[in-house]
Amino acid sequence: MISFNPIGLKHFVVFFILLAFASCKKSESLTIEKENPGDLLVRDSVFSYAKEVYFWNDKLPSYQAFNPRGYITLDQELFDISQYAINPETQKPFEYNPQNPKASKYSAIVVNDNAAENKVPDGSLNAGFGLTFVSVQEDDIRIEYVISGSPAAKAGLQRGMKVVKFNNTPVETKTLFYKYLNSIVSSAQISITIEKSVLQPEKTFTLQKQQFVAEPITKDTIFNYNGVKTGYLSYLRFSSPNGQDKQLDEVFSRFANENITELIVDLRYNPGGYISTADYFANLIIPSAFDKQVMRKEKYNAVMQNNGAKLLKNQLLTDDNGRPLFYIDNRPATMADGDYSLNANTYNFDKTAGISSLKRVIFIVSSQTASASELLINCLRPYLDVKLVGVSANGSQQVKTYGKPVGFFGLKIGRNTVYYSMFQNLNARDEGNYFDGMYTDLTTDDDARFNFGDTNEPGLKASLGLIFPSKFARQESFRKEAGADFNSVEFKADLAIPTGLIKERSHIRIKKF
Repeated sequence: MISFNPIGLKHFVVFFILLAFASCKKSESLTIEKENPGDLLVRDSVFSYAKEVYFWNDKLPSYQAFNPRGYITLDQELFDISQYAINPETQKPFEYNPQNPKASKYSAIVVNDNAAENKVPDGSLNAGFGLTFVSVQEDDIRIEYVISGSPAAKAGLQRGMKVVKFNNTPVETKTLFYKYLNSIVSSAQISITIEKSVLQPEKTFTLQKQQFVAEPITKDTIFNYNGVKTGYLSYLRFSSPNGQDKQLDEVFSRFANENITELIVDLRYNPGGYISTADYFANLIIPSAFDKQVMRKEKYNAVMQNNGAKLLKNQLLTDDNGRPLFYIDNRPATMADGDYSLNANTYNFDKTAGISSLKRVIFIVSSQTASASELLINCLRPYLDVKLVGVSANGSQQVKTYGKPVGFFGLKIGRNTVYYSMFQNLNARDEGNYFDGMYTDLTTDDDARFNFGDTNEPGLKASLGLIFPSKFARQESFRKEAGADFNSVEFKADLAIPTGLIKERSHIRIKKF
């Protein structure tokens, strides 16, 4: 994987996967021929399922008023379904997507033939080069981050390195150069020339695109000032479907052995992933004093809670190979056998390892921070002093996270898998209305000139400043001083579905008979 993310005011051109530890490719719009009875039933089903399982189903009109058979594409039908419920805080739909107002913020349809879901058991296999780039000033392009385990990481490339040439072509922060870069990133090989430094001369790295196991931790370290130990780690994706993360175990074991009393978790580029991994992460952080207390809740609509979603009888519970997960009374279990009551979907902390005592945790976030990242933050808030430090291209503007307090599991409809927004994530205080994002306590630059863990990096420096205010004064925006007023474009991910959607629901609670 490789992507490019120049900073500027113009935003267009989507060309590659930004962060795809376990990605799915969204289908092109599915055209339905009106004379095909099977396709008519699929359109009916998309609406009928929504009336039962969609979180805001009470806001949907009648079948006659909606007229699902009048739609040409399923994407448009689902989009219209997602726009009825209005968020009173913003006066816009809960699923309004500011990055793409013509697409749902959460709900999505994936053609089963193209979905990568269930094809990689550990959710971590990726294909590509494993790094992203960002322009920070005129003709100054830096490596934004490198995925551990990738070809780029194995070659020794790191965040902060200045790229002076791609395929021997000198770097420019101009539209024509971005088009050139767009044309070469899909190739099987790319050469990247890094500017000379005190430590090494100018050097060219030739990367081959290949499959690799993506490791989510890009950096971890411990700072010790005046006897106060602070743990820091940068985490790119909640990528373990069974929850347990060996890398997290190793890092938190070291944190515990060193008796850290402060923690900084860098989630600035983390778009989410598996809820089970977020649960595991939370248990490593939560102090032992709060073990067995409520961690989070999943709230379904009233129809689901009252066992009224009869269409779920058509949805088998299957394993990763599509086989029935188990049987009830000699029949395959279906999603209708699930218990969707609030009580059954309340999850408590289950602490077996990690830090035993902690009063505060600081999260470094950005507008890309979403889903399981926000869930982790939210479920810790009732028990810890949680602070958010936002980083952005313009450190003078307050940052909000992406805003995704909903989850789901995929429903097979025809040859599609439909992901409706199905439940709202709440913490122990029933808080979870961050549909428009979580506001940060302070905001600074996302300065890719500095590597993760470098105390000169503004996000980390501001975080340490909350712990040691006399030692780490807040750094002003270098871009405002330099005036990054050059012609630039933002290249974002070919994110098939909205951030952090796929494979979040790790299990379904079965009703007791």
